[in-house]
Amino acid sequence: EDRTHRIGQEKTVFVTTLFTRDTIEERIQRILSKKRDLIKEVIDDLSDTNLAKSLTEDELCGLFPNIKKEERAIESLRHISPQQFEELIATLFKKMGYYVKLTSKTRDQGIDVFAKRISETGTDNYAIQCKHYPDGVVGVGHIRDLYGVIQANPRITKGILVTSGKLSQGCKEFARGKRRELIDGKLMNNLLEKYDISFPKIKLSK
Repeated sequence: EDRTHRIGQEKTVFVTTLFTRDTIEERIQRILSKKRDLIKEVIDDLSDTNLAKSLTEDELCGLFPNIKKEERAIESLRHISPQQFEELIATLFKKMGYYVKLTSKTRDQGIDVFAKRISETGTDNYAIQCKHYPDGVVGVGHIRDLYGVIQANPRITKGILVTSGKLSQGCKEFARGKRRELIDGKLMNNLLEKYDISFPKIKLSK
């Protein structure tokens, strides 16, 4: 094929490709053909009309697979209870190498999970507060409450606030430079994917 398109060749060239049905070659050809058609549609649409008119939602999300994953994760979170969310976070920290314990609902002081990690340098104790607001924003009041708890207990190395939603700017500013860590919904979903954790089928004993 390359030789027939050599420099100076001006005649029409017909290229015929042969492959066997039900083979990997056929599958590759099908995928390549689909991608060529998709690229043509995208390029034509960007130069002429609206992108959304020529591509379906699945095709658009196929160009940006992480968007599709994030949407599915957020939708799944809407169907779990606050207690299941706490169990989900406990499972996450357990997978990350911590010893975890869910707190009793009657006397938790706003702390939902205690996590401990033992290393050569000593033992780190973390107090984790879970806020299940998939479509909401965690404000500065929540981080202030967490700060009060860790200040009252010198054994706690750090306080961690985890939310399935977003964090307000005031919340971020208040946490800066203190013994606290913030995990918003996006970071949490990335961690769940990294440690291959699905939900809501989570069950831990208190």
